Amino acid sequence: MKVVSNTSPLIFLQHINCVDILFSSFARIIIPQAVAIELGTEQLHHGIEMRHISSEGDSFVENHYGSLHRGELEAIRLAHEEQADLLLLDDLLARKKAKTLNLNVMGTLGVFLFAARQG
Repeated sequence: MKVVSNTSPLIFLQHINCVDILFSSFARIIIPQAVAIELGTEQLHHGIEMRHISSEGDSFVENHYGSLHRGELEAIRLAHEEQADLLLLDDLLARKKAKTLNLNVMGTLGVFLFAARQG
């Protein structure tokens, strides 16, 4: 399963030493450049791929910036461009925006529920 993540789920999981749950639950974790910058290179787990969004994606981000954070917008756009199976977002407004683009969205708590269902 290909998953794109925003910053907050990764930070929350790192703070409680549970980031490995992502790698046991999902085949690929991808983040946009803005999320990589927010995390910082020292926080970037070796199993996470960083990808740039397209120039069309940059326009999308610029047109919506202010209503949502750059990392959220880039994550939404990257999930759309990569045809990701799932987008990890915690912010309610960002989740609503992602759903208008027909993206499957899950929050941090949903990651735990998903992992529990998988055993």
